[in-house]
Amino acid sequence: MTNLKTTKRALLSSVVALLVCFTMLLGTTFAWFTDSVTSANNIIKSGTLDVEMHWAEGKLDPNANDTAWTDASSGAIFNNDKWEPGYVEVRHIKISNVGTLALKYQLHIYANGDVSDLADVIDVYFVDPAVQVADRTALGNIEPVGTLTEVLAGMPGNASGDLQAEEVDTITLALKMRENAGNEYQNKEIGSDFVIQLLATQLTAESDSFDDQYDANAEFLSVNESVSIVNNNGTLGEEVVLTADMPYGTIKVTVPAGAQLSSADISSLKLTVKNADPYVRGTLDANKVANGYVIYVDGISDYKNPYFNADADRTLYNSKHIMVEFPVGAGRKDLTSLVNGTDMTMTTPYRTYYAYDADTGVVSFGASGFADFSTHEPSNFTFVYTKLSEAEKLLNSAIETLTSGGTVAITSTENNMVSWNNIADALDGASNVVLVGEGKDETVMNSDWAKINADSLTIKDMSISAAGSYGMTITGNGTVIDNVDYVAVREVDGLPAATTNYGLEIAGSNSVVKNSRIVGTENATLYFTNASDTVDSVTVVDTCIIENYVLEHPNFPGYYFRYWGNNNGLRFQALNGTLEVKNTTIDVAGYGFEVGPTRSLYAGDFVIENSTVNASSNNITRVNSATLTNVTFGNVTDPNGIEVNTAALTFGLGGKTNTFTGCNFTCDVAFESRANLNAGSTISIVFDNCKYNGVDITADNILDHFTFKNFANNSNYPTAVITVNGETVTLP
Repeated sequence: MTNLKTTKRALLSSVVALLVCFTMLLGTTFAWFTDSVTSANNIIKSGTLDVEMHWAEGKLDPNANDTAWTDASSGAIFNNDKWEPGYVEVRHIKISNVGTLALKYQLHIYANGDVSDLADVIDVYFVDPAVQVADRTALGNIEPVGTLTEVLAGMPGNASGDLQAEEVDTITLALKMRENAGNEYQNKEIGSDFVIQLLATQLTAESDSFDDQYDANAEFLSVNESVSIVNNNGTLGEEVVLTADMPYGTIKVTVPAGAQLSSADISSLKLTVKNADPYVRGTLDANKVANGYVIYVDGISDYKNPYFNADADRTLYNSKHIMVEFPVGAGRKDLTSLVNGTDMTMTTPYRTYYAYDADTGVVSFGASGFADFSTHEPSNFTFVYTKLSEAEKLLNSAIETLTSGGTVAITSTENNMVSWNNIADALDGASNVVLVGEGKDETVMNSDWAKINADSLTIKDMSISAAGSYGMTITGNGTVIDNVDYVAVREVDGLPAATTNYGLEIAGSNSVVKNSRIVGTENATLYFTNASDTVDSVTVVDTCIIENYVLEHPNFPGYYFRYWGNNNGLRFQALNGTLEVKNTTIDVAGYGFEVGPTRSLYAGDFVIENSTVNASSNNITRVNSATLTNVTFGNVTDPNGIEVNTAALTFGLGGKTNTFTGCNFTCDVAFESRANLNAGSTISIVFDNCKYNGVDITADNILDHFTFKNFANNSNYPTAVITVNGETVTLP
């Protein structure tokens, strides 16, 4: 009993003590087995991408500690205005990564202004890594990467590299003027100056939690500009103009008010412009310049027409009209503007506006919608034009200084060629200008549908090769072509490379083409067209050769390029005055000549004498008179003398009077009436002292070799009175 009480008292004391302990522990924490490691100074900080470029004299050791380096951003690396044959400038260029991030870089060279052909005789040497060039003879052991002309079109692929933080690349760049550069390269320049530009961007070097590819698509961006905007609940509240200063001028992008923004939260638009490889289909001609750009605008919805996609968010459709202005240079009549290789002038539902101002040199391009300026798939804008040769600059200057006409001598060679496209502006509106070459073999010019507007223009003593829809068009009265070899084909390496639809076109009265050879391919070779040709106008073709283009293949003897087709050797589309052809050979596969007015009334007179016409057809339509004297007519032959067309020569006659005197026909002829709009009237066809293959043509034998269609017994055509040596011929 006593033990039980004692036990109860002890248990009660323990409970009380336990309660006291719980009371004391209220408001305190429990203690666990613990240990700790502290990671202090955690960092979230962007790295720096910073590149520098310095240069030093090439004759110094690029690896020596005492070599003096100059900051390239402080001035020109190459700076000399007295270049001469044999002159050499060598520079070491040091590219330093002074940031904390790895980078990749590219070197670019751009010329400001037109590049003369001086660049053709300056060789460029590029050596990586740099080497000391102690004297000019050391360059003899180094191959040039190309001429300065070629380098300006795009630096060699090895003008780039990768640099880790604090690493340095040093290259050697040398320019040398060739010793054989002649006097024609004096007083020239490479634009007003040129820019050596170093671009850098992130390199796939640093790694994140997964790999080092997060910046694999980093690009070399040239220009960025951000502009604050008024965001009106997801649309642009006010028009915004963004600009980018590029090496060839300032590009301006105008985004209109109301344009759909990519979200209702953005407060600025960002323009990015970068130089891009030109997008040109095919091979770029050596005398052409091509500048390429890619443009995109961050913050603008660039979604295409949502009606093409039923699942598209139609609230993002942008139908506003964006306008972009590109500086391409003034007076470029041969400018080609491309979007992704397609002609920019061909409007589409999205590309709605194109204009080129030849005075300001600005191309304006408008697009309804922003797909061409997408941040994820921007379009390529490329502009192609012919660069001015030094001869063209001098010629333009000489023409522009003429006040009341005068003579200008032309020096134009294969290596320093004048293009009619590039002197057309200087000639525009001029009168009484005589352009004289040094001879057909010495003066070589080209034309790519050049359009020249000048009265009393004389062109003499030169050769012209042409391409384009029309090889060359001269608009003006009193044009004279004298001792000119005009070929409507451009040859490259001895083969035809570009041809024209029409050859030489002259629109005007009182024109003269003499002592010349005109070679065509398709349609009209020598084409006179002028609806205002006056009744007293006299157009003369004297002592000329008018023919199809024929060329023996240089690698396959006996195989010839010859352009056949519906070709007019000589065409006068709107004759009102007189066309005189004399002492001339016409040798074409189609119409030898096609002459007549454009209206249904009779007009004009056609005279041809002392000439040879080999063709498949000839056509005279509704002229007052056609007088043909001492003309030999035959079928065209191939270069081996074989007749191409063995059928009768088709000869359309439509003059009120048609007189053949002393003519010789070497093939059968099928005469057809070309006066069907004058039914019920009478026309005359006269043959005096004519021959068929040397045999006299008489009233008795004329129908043995000649046929006459629709000249008799047809109420829809005039009746023809045919006489041979004064004797009337009765048609069956």
